[in-house]
Amino acid sequence: MRSHTRACALPIACCGSMNDIWDLAPGTMIMFDRITFSSDLLAGRACIRGMRITVSLLVNLVANGMSPAEIISEYPDIEPEDIRQAVSYAAALANEELHPFTPTAA
Repeated sequence: MRSHTRACALPIACCGSMNDIWDLAPGTMIMFDRITFSSDLLAGRACIRGMRITVSLLVNLVANGMSPAEIISEYPDIEPEDIRQAVSYAAALANEELHPFTPTAA
């Protein structure tokens, strides 16, 4: 099976499913060019630039009070833009809306 590493694109006002990410027209601007997915890497979880550093790790570090400088000190391959995109990606995902299905009478 061939593996592909893909960069992620989500509109800021994210309202679609994760499948919408891959249905972009050629030439569409990629907002999260540092967020990648590969079936060969960490079971396809969102990673930073194809490294074994997940978006969730960076978001958790920020949530627990680490500054970007502290994160970069602990993970020298990380750049400030990686942290910014990880947090922005998490914010875009948290912006999704849930619309419950209510069946209609037949």
